Amino acid sequence: MDFFMQYIEQQFQPEMTWQNHGQWHIDRRVPCAAFDLTDAEQQKICFYFSNMQPLCPETSPTNMHTPAVQIPKTSPTNMHMHPLAPIAVTAPQHQRFLLFRDGGRGQGIGNIMNGLLATHLLALSYNRTCCVSHWPSFAKAFTRIPAAACAGVSEATMIKHLSLWNFGSGQVDKKCWRSGGSCDVLMQSDEVFLEITGNEYPFEIFPQLPVGLFESLYTPSELLVSYFKLQAP
Repeated sequence: MDFFMQYIEQQFQPEMTWQNHGQWHIDRRVPCAAFDLTDAEQQKICFYFSNMQPLCPETSPTNMHTPAVQIPKTSPTNMHMHPLAPIAVTAPQHQRFLLFRDGGRGQGIGNIMNGLLATHLLALSYNRTCCVSHWPSFAKAFTRIPAAACAGVSEATMIKHLSLWNFGSGQVDKKCWRSGGSCDVLMQSDEVFLEITGNEYPFEIFPQLPVGLFESLYTPSELLVSYFKLQAP
């Protein structure tokens, strides 16, 4: 229980304390309705500690009007690459981050966004919090939900780096990501900050993305809404 309380406290917004619990509540990042709770593996994912977060009423998933995330059915053949399946590791002693950085290399926005989504899937699998770091144009366009989840990470230093490119220098070595490989071990380690650049998912098959994954993590900024004249959520 102490570990879980510390995990929640690390995500507190400035106005949150345990004493005023009731003005805020604990909710799931991905709602129960998105899971097939008759599937034992999906039950584990739904109720795993890393699927929980503290939220104010106005940021509750029920008030965000975002599409429901739909979790693909697990099976013996695809369970190891399930995008939200937690790796079987000891619960971390502190919150750990996976920072995605726009590595450039002449790649279009589609490829870079592919890398961001891959990084989010890896973060969910390894019980890390994915944050965008040093990508100013993305920061102008989108706000993380909740914003406090990534506060201050851009100031992190002495960060170990992983490359997920599908070409040239830094091309992903998929053996590195197998169980016991150096990338797998590093992701499971107590290193607080790891950084990723790239446009590739490191396993054999890019998993089916849960519907609404991006919308459950980011909301368009007022600038982006005004630029495209979008209807604000």
